[in-house]
Amino acid sequence: MTENGLSPRGKNVRLALSLICVVLLLWGTFFGDDDNFPFGPFRMYSTKQELDGEVRAIEMYARDESGEWTRLGFSDFGTRPADIEGQLGKLAEPAERILGWMVEAYENIHDEPFPYEVLEIRQRTYDLKDGRSVGESVEALGTLEIP
Repeated sequence: MTENGLSPRGKNVRLALSLICVVLLLWGTFFGDDDNFPFGPFRMYSTKQELDGEVRAIEMYARDESGEWTRLGFSDFGTRPADIEGQLGKLAEPAERILGWMVEAYENIHDEPFPYEVLEIRQRTYDLKDGRSVGESVEALGTLEIP
């Protein structure tokens, strides 16, 4: 290091790293996808949701011994809805296997057995007209019976 700051080698390293970041950002802007974060385009901020169409949401439900269904939070499993939603189209594993991993995660987080008999992941679809919900449907994407 010199009296005025970085050595010539340090400046060159910083310049090279800065150029690499600029190249990656430009590549991501024109050719990347949201999966390339932080170098991908920020499409989620640059586009708008159509006022007519569908909006989907993922939910977790569990059934207890009495047969009552309870909606569970994703934080109970140490994950977020976006973590599951982002993988739905890419899942190479059956949904039941993923639900099994979620039961394991629950048991690891809470240090107790999963207290329900059935775990189910559902997709709720809201139909929109002029930006307002005009209907909804629910589809079970996977169900796991706990032994």
